[in-house]
Amino acid sequence: MTQRAGDRWRWHPPADLTGPRAAIALLAHDLLTSDLRAARQCGDDACGWVYLDTSPRHNRIWCTAAGCGNRNRVKRHHARSRV
Repeated sequence: MTQRAGDRWRWHPPADLTGPRAAIALLAHDLLTSDLRAARQCGDDACGWVYLDTSPRHNRIWCTAAGCGNRNRVKRHHARSRV
């Protein structure tokens, strides 16, 4: 469903079963037409995901702190404590 909002058209995904697919397509469009200078690849060797670094200092390393970040912090901790 489209709706005019000021000078821009806004599109709302339908509420039926095609809604999730349409919402994903809309998000993909927004991503591909956005400024991709903030795109980074996850620092975890086993991951490879690409994410947008929206942190204040743009120094994010991992795609998720709870997933890849935690795994790498635990790995570093075990390496330090074995010595």
